[in-house]
Amino acid sequence: MGCFCKRSSGMSPKLLQQLRSKLSLLAQCFPGARAAFIVNTNGGILVNTGDDEAASRAAPMLESLRNAALDFGSSVGQKDGPVIHIKGERSLFSCYDLRTHMVAVYSEMHSSTSDLFDAVRADDKVGPIVDDLRIMLSSAAP
Repeated sequence: MGCFCKRSSGMSPKLLQQLRSKLSLLAQCFPGARAAFIVNTNGGILVNTGDDEAASRAAPMLESLRNAALDFGSSVGQKDGPVIHIKGERSLFSCYDLRTHMVAVYSEMHSSTSDLFDAVRADDKVGPIVDDLRIMLSSAAP
């Protein structure tokens, strides 16, 4: 599991536990979720629930992915923060912009489950959780 020490994140253990609880709820929206994690703009993992290795592999690339999504969205007139789903034959990677951070979920599933996965429906379920995470992180900003 991820590191939750106040010294490395600057956040209180209570807030980190609240973030972890929200991440657990978020992961429940995705079948086969192996990791749900929040990263800062430098790709550092703030909090993680699940597979440390999966989170560690993906975290450094999230800011680049976010910037590419913002650039692409801007070119087609999209002004909202990115919601990104990358779907493979047996995996799904979803991430959501939290303004100062990104939250991501990595899932592995059988190909038939992957084919049936409804990203719009998942986004509807995830929306309130992502909103809560934004509020929690913005209130923790120095």
